[in-house]
Amino acid sequence: HTIRSGNRWKVGDRFSPRVWGNDVNPKSGRSGPYHSKQIIIAPDIEIKKIWDFEMDLNGVYSIDGKYILGEFNEDEAVEIQLAKNDGFSNPADMFDWFMPNYNKPKSFRGQIICWNENVNY
Repeated sequence: HTIRSGNRWKVGDRFSPRVWGNDVNPKSGRSGPYHSKQIIIAPDIEIKKIWDFEMDLNGVYSIDGKYILGEFNEDEAVEIQLAKNDGFSNPADMFDWFMPNYNKPKSFRGQIICWNENVNY
């Protein structure tokens, strides 16, 4: 799955999986995300499941309004699986991705967009 900001996706929608290239944008002279061309990495995929996802100012996640409290309780396995399914090595890396500026924390609201019918949260 992937986590995206906003609330625009629905089950049955299709999306085009892409990554950013490393080519240099001739206008900005920069490369990488948001500056280079996107590369399509697979055919369009149908969305099978959607969950609302939020991270509050303290870095606490919630999925469809249920808080995932992390370490030392039954939610730790969910937090680890959530990070892994989104391509992170561990929950700490996921936290760092969504909260890159510790001095000015910002909450996040979006959706978990899933194309695998076997994933459940």
